[in-house]
Amino acid sequence: MTRPELGLRHLLVMYLRPHRRAVGLLGIVLVVSIGLQLASPQVLQRFIDAAGKQPMDELLRLAVMFIALAIANQVFAVIAIYMGEQIGWRATNAMREDLALHCLRLDMPFHKTLTPGALAERIDGDVKALAEFFAFFVVRIVANAVLLVGILVALGIENWRMSAVFGLFSLVAMFTLIRLQGAATSHWHATRRHSADLYGLLDESFAGAEDLRGNGAHAYVMRRFFTHARAFFRAKRTGRFIESVLWCTTTLLFAIAAVLALALGGYLYFQGEMTIGSIVLVFFYAEMLRRPIEEITQRVEDLQRAAAGVQRIQELWRMQSALGDGTRSLPADGPVEVALEDVSFAYEAGEPVLHRVSLTVPPGRVLGVVGRTGSGKSTLARLLVRLYDPAEGSIRLNGVELREIRLAEQRVRTALVSQDVRIIRGTVRENITLFDDSVPAQRLAQVLEDLGLGDWLRSLPDGLDTMLSPGGRGISAGEAQLLALARVFLTSPALVVLDEASSRLDPALEAQVQRAIRRLMEGRTGVIIAHKLETLRWVDDILVLQDGRVVEHGSREQFMRNSDAIHARLLASDGGARS
Repeated sequence: MTRPELGLRHLLVMYLRPHRRAVGLLGIVLVVSIGLQLASPQVLQRFIDAAGKQPMDELLRLAVMFIALAIANQVFAVIAIYMGEQIGWRATNAMREDLALHCLRLDMPFHKTLTPGALAERIDGDVKALAEFFAFFVVRIVANAVLLVGILVALGIENWRMSAVFGLFSLVAMFTLIRLQGAATSHWHATRRHSADLYGLLDESFAGAEDLRGNGAHAYVMRRFFTHARAFFRAKRTGRFIESVLWCTTTLLFAIAAVLALALGGYLYFQGEMTIGSIVLVFFYAEMLRRPIEEITQRVEDLQRAAAGVQRIQELWRMQSALGDGTRSLPADGPVEVALEDVSFAYEAGEPVLHRVSLTVPPGRVLGVVGRTGSGKSTLARLLVRLYDPAEGSIRLNGVELREIRLAEQRVRTALVSQDVRIIRGTVRENITLFDDSVPAQRLAQVLEDLGLGDWLRSLPDGLDTMLSPGGRGISAGEAQLLALARVFLTSPALVVLDEASSRLDPALEAQVQRAIRRLMEGRTGVIIAHKLETLRWVDDILVLQDGRVVEHGSREQFMRNSDAIHARLLASDGGARS
């Protein structure tokens, strides 16, 4: 769901439509609750006026009726709250799902712009502001408007002057409260913005805690933390202050309503137009006015908060990926031919990383790529799996332009394993299958056995169901790399790109990972990026990059035989881990 023209009304219709029966039932519950609220004061009036005039049985009957109405009203109120919360959370969870999926489909420049913490706050925090809106806005606006009209009609039946006075009072009260709430809207919008900044900083800091602690950057992080926290505090303090003014104003207004009810009721009583029971009835209805007026003004506040949240949500939906989806497919099985034709690329305008790179990797062959830091090796890897599109030139798989292939299919048919393996907080099974429950346990165990992780798996207390976590127990850097390779084994892609997957490992672990990589590359086209030729002893071809240009390209045997290829060895021995 990525239509940027959707507004608040469209969102309301779209996400409540699947729950229209529940919304209708909630409306019925609220109507019944309104009827019970209007009936209770009538019974109380009859009880007071009958006291001393009617037999005890009649008074007991009225008392029991009043208590029954009060209990029934509370029961229906609880049911309404429960149903409203259910509707609100189901609707907003659907929106969270749409937003999360939309963000996952956006390209890498977007994810470089916003931190994961800021994204989480946008997807959860802003949508949370809509929960109350989705849950109760329409039904409660209508229900409380009906209740307000019902109270004024009941007062009019009792005495028309009462109805006129409290009708005017209701208009003044709602106008005053809505104006005050409107003043808080900009402050709540600023609060959400500063909250996103603060949680984004916390996410960055916790994710990089090891580097920060190792380099003594606590003071810098805490200074940024206090800056964001201070801005968040000030915005929220202003919003809370306005809320306090609103609460005090509400209390004052309804104290005035109580005084009006008693004063006007007393006057009409002495004029012989009202009884004691009627005065209590008017006072009761005057107190009841508080609920619909507060509810209506609260819904207006919800509308304002929802509008602020929708504005930020719309900002996400307006962001479109530069990677357009294609319409063509690749062959279902077998390795693919990879061809680059005059490929150029730059992350920033005027700062090219790759310059007119052209090469071909035949089906089933493995290409090793070496070069100094900044030579464009990792950029080449990202282009091959289409995390970015080239600025110029084309990349073809089996003769099909990469831009023309369906993204969903391309993500399955190509795979990238980098040196930064992400371990998910979950079980070993979930880390390998990425939460795909359809993969049999026997298949997972066999894959781990083939990769040399059989003994490690058998040493775990709960086997495939053992919990893992980022930086947690039971897994080393080499084992994490092997788990990443196991993920690729399960998808069985046609093209595998390894971006210095063993650069951080000791010799023993590196040898184990290299054996797993050779096993993985069987029957597939591969591109392996490395910083030394020793890790490419078994590849078919070697490509040397320097400053984003191809300086040497040929078979490994040619490199070994050609004394002029010493330049390639020097590049490899001096190269860095990442470009």
